[in-house]
Amino acid sequence: MYRFEQQEDLSEGIKRVATGQLDNAIEFLGSDSSDPDERIHEARKCMKRLRGLVRLVRSELGDEMYRLENACYRDAARQLAGARDAAALLEALDALMDYAGNRVPRNKFATIGQWLADRRASTHARLADQAQVRDRVLTDLRWARSRVEDWPIRHDGWEAIQRGLRRVYARGRNELEKTYQQDDDAVFHQWRKRVKYLWYHTQLLQSVWPPMMTAMADELDELSELLGQEHDMTLLRNTVMAELSRPIRASTLQALLELIDDRQGHLRERAQRLGRRLYVERPRTFVQRLQGYWQAWRAEIPPRTPSLLTGLQSTGASQPGTIAPELIADYGCQTGEGPLWHPMEQRLYWVDIPAGRLFRYEPATGHHEQCFQAPEAIGGFTVQADGSLLLFMARGAVGILRDGQLEYFIDSMVAEQDSRFNDVIADPAGRVFCGTMPGPDDRPARLYRLDPEGSINLVLDDVGLANGMGFAPDRRTFYFTDSARKRILAFDYDEGSGVLSSPRVFVDTSNEPGLPDGMTVDMDGCIWSARWDGGCLVRYSPAGKELQRIEFPARKVSCPTFAGEDRMDLYVTTAGGQDKDNEGPGAGCLFRLRVGVRGVPEFLSRVGPCGR
Repeated sequence: MYRFEQQEDLSEGIKRVATGQLDNAIEFLGSDSSDPDERIHEARKCMKRLRGLVRLVRSELGDEMYRLENACYRDAARQLAGARDAAALLEALDALMDYAGNRVPRNKFATIGQWLADRRASTHARLADQAQVRDRVLTDLRWARSRVEDWPIRHDGWEAIQRGLRRVYARGRNELEKTYQQDDDAVFHQWRKRVKYLWYHTQLLQSVWPPMMTAMADELDELSELLGQEHDMTLLRNTVMAELSRPIRASTLQALLELIDDRQGHLRERAQRLGRRLYVERPRTFVQRLQGYWQAWRAEIPPRTPSLLTGLQSTGASQPGTIAPELIADYGCQTGEGPLWHPMEQRLYWVDIPAGRLFRYEPATGHHEQCFQAPEAIGGFTVQADGSLLLFMARGAVGILRDGQLEYFIDSMVAEQDSRFNDVIADPAGRVFCGTMPGPDDRPARLYRLDPEGSINLVLDDVGLANGMGFAPDRRTFYFTDSARKRILAFDYDEGSGVLSSPRVFVDTSNEPGLPDGMTVDMDGCIWSARWDGGCLVRYSPAGKELQRIEFPARKVSCPTFAGEDRMDLYVTTAGGQDKDNEGPGAGCLFRLRVGVRGVPEFLSRVGPCGR
């Protein structure tokens, strides 16, 4: 079935759909029963659905595997295209005659129709003599099926598909605009491809909200059909003009071309009207709307087991010597992140990134609350020397939060219009190293340095996904996490200039489950790294050797930080609170540990007014 199911992990659903479509294609091509045109047509439809699926999870597969899978299904469909295209041209001529109605006698283009029928028969004869083509395609598809279980689907939730969905919708919207600027066959054909991929995606998501998603899929199907018929007119015109060898009157050929142009114009007008409605939203808004449907759908799943957090309550105080995570607060954060101690207020702050929610916790009283709602995602923040907070947000925006009022210091960055900041850290001089998420079209993430006077400098421009950072106790080494590449890097760090040099791999987690996420450093020079989708916190020695692993009742452990007057309390955020049944009962919660070691103090930023 070409749709995701509510009770299955998304990673399982992705692989189930892929193997199902491959099995169907193999069955259609391996059978000698029924109409060969129909069997080839159905097999090619399976391959198109597979291309739609791999586009949806492109960020999970990675560029190399995506290109391999997409090329496999594309090339297989192309090798089988000859017979189907020959049949499609006959159907296109019939549709053209139906459109003409009484304006044109049914036998006016009989010569062309007979030539197309003979051309189809000839194509079938050639294919019959080349059974090796079908065998080659079957071999490729069987090999592809064996690869599916190795697809590296890291996320089981919305994160696995949101980038692919946004990319396909945005490209379709852009291609629609091009059709108004360029009345060109190639532009309409490119738009049709994007519409088809979005149609496949709405089919995959149909169970999320059947009435809504089915209606959307039906309208996209209608739009795809209009653009398909429009493309058939292009193929018919080009084939007749390039290949027709039979004698035909010039007036008959002219009448055919004029009729094709008339029908094509009619189809384009209808397609543009429908496209305006289907692509009315901005890509971010469209994806956020579907994400809301998804979250509501997943929240309806009944719990399969009693909560593992039963009896684990916030006590307001840590017990010295304990190593088990202690629940402090549960706000159901989708992406709880960035815990940071505010030494002047004696409070801990943390965020829910996509929701733009900022929270704080006061250990002395045990009180915690949401203290601010930003107008957009907050990727990270620092505590300023004057006590304000410096928020790093979407589009490269940076704001200063003081007394509950947000004032933008940087409105946006041209290079980050379709991205957001993800993790940040102040250095000893008050600068801020700030990393970003990858951009659209698989553009790498980046690491910047924001200096006190407000200049922002590019430090690294080939990052998979910028994440946790920290400084060694002697301030000579800077650590940086590239989550997508599953490694933590170490750099030589010059405090006077803020320059990083001599990069080397500190820890490589390629052979371990989950991704390294946020991190912090203790006074022994050891690194504490959260493991996203690994359900744990890992301590590494200064040489990169694993020393300790602490398990959490949440799959997505996102970030640790040392806090408190003695910096002996280790606070840890988690994500996935919108889907606790799959992500764990502690998903989206804030935890605290006493690990018996003191943390390196986090530095204060001195950017903007407080740095002058």
